[in-house]
Amino acid sequence: MDGYLLDTCVVSALLDGQHKNYQNVRLSDEAIEIGSPRYVSIITIAELTFGFALHEASTGQPHPRASAILERAQEFGIREISKHTAAEYAELRKNLAVAHLPTLIRAQRPRWVDQWVDRVTQETLQIDENDLWICAQAREWNLTLFTTDEKMVTRICQADSDIKFRFVRSL
Repeated sequence: MDGYLLDTCVVSALLDGQHKNYQNVRLSDEAIEIGSPRYVSIITIAELTFGFALHEASTGQPHPRASAILERAQEFGIREISKHTAAEYAELRKNLAVAHLPTLIRAQRPRWVDQWVDRVTQETLQIDENDLWICAQAREWNLTLFTTDEKMVTRICQADSDIKFRFVRSL
């Protein structure tokens, strides 16, 4: 299947005209081939829902555009997590370990990928688990992941050439 899986950062910007990256992401989205399908991960829906709930808990007020953004996000085709996604996730996570972790400590690695330290740069990978699941879905469905997350693109590309990205620089 061909098409695009919109990362949470892209959905946030694309569906909120007041977002700082709205114009940048919108222009990149408009440049996508006409008729190319666009999908949203169920994980993106969860991340948006969490963000809006946290906003309300922090401010005592609901996010003014939360309902509209969530409603519009669900108009895209939604990609669920399945046993096939799980297999892709496991392969991707293994590829990250092989590409970034020293051989001797792979079994002693920190539990969370965002805390893994690259053997060459000595920098933490800073890829969260939700991003891995979204990447696994892109891999599973042969979709191009549309994102503004440069660090994720760099780290994943170093480990797995099966995932295609459409990267737009964040402002």
